[in-house]
Amino acid sequence: MLLSGSGNMMKTEELLEKDLCLDDFDGIDDTRGWTSFDVLVHVSLVARDRYLKQQQAIVDQYATDNADDKRQSSMMARETKSNPPRGCILGMTKKRTRGAFEGQSTAPTKEEPSRHLTIKKPRKAAVLVWNVMPSIDFRIGPDRDLPQDVRNSIEGSGGTDILLVCEKYLTASDVKKEESRLLMPESVIKSSSFLNDQERELLKTRVGNTNKMREIPVKLLEPTLTSCDLGLRRWEMRKNGGKSSTVSYVLARGWNGVVARNDLKKGDLVQVWSFRVGLELGLALIAMHN
Repeated sequence: MLLSGSGNMMKTEELLEKDLCLDDFDGIDDTRGWTSFDVLVHVSLVARDRYLKQQQAIVDQYATDNADDKRQSSMMARETKSNPPRGCILGMTKKRTRGAFEGQSTAPTKEEPSRHLTIKKPRKAAVLVWNVMPSIDFRIGPDRDLPQDVRNSIEGSGGTDILLVCEKYLTASDVKKEESRLLMPESVIKSSSFLNDQERELLKTRVGNTNKMREIPVKLLEPTLTSCDLGLRRWEMRKNGGKSSTVSYVLARGWNGVVARNDLKKGDLVQVWSFRVGLELGLALIAMHN
């Protein structure tokens, strides 16, 4: 009798190894105006749905395998009871009769082991448990834009040239009091044109003979539509003995207050937008809690 566990396991592996394909994105006709972030978000949501379906399939398969195991064990036990092996009864050895082999020991030896019937229970298919991606509540597609109330507040103060600077998930260090800064690596910067040439060069200089980099004072419009003062800095971290470097922009000097007032947590998705009031640089923070 063949066991079903290995066959079901192969089906499970085929399910897990299946990659996303174009069929998973049926129904999406118009992606004009989507940003790279929009595409990434939509792919992650489709992948999350696939994870949920795969997890449920594995749970269903485990229940089926469990039932099959019980049926197989029951059938094997009934078959053994109705057709015991020759020379033995379940759990007992056949006794020798004294006669032609008079004087020989009837105890089983290493050369003649006792014959017992052993029924091995088939192995169950492995069960995998995943941490399902949390759902994220924000808009995707060409309609995703700066919230209207934030735009009204910026334009009401004379703000123009509104640009999306960066989008990122907050890390543990972004909300840690001891760090007191929001790190914006160059890799997540959507538009470097939020700085003019003069500001860009200023951020590359140091304060006097110290190692402290100069900063640009900026007004930050918080999600509560209140403003606070922060400092924008540029960090350059050397790697490979100074042969290469990575650049990040940092919002500091007052960032801890922003975290506390807006209850920002690790994993929250945030956007930083820039605007100009005359020649003065301003920033706006949008927080989408996870």
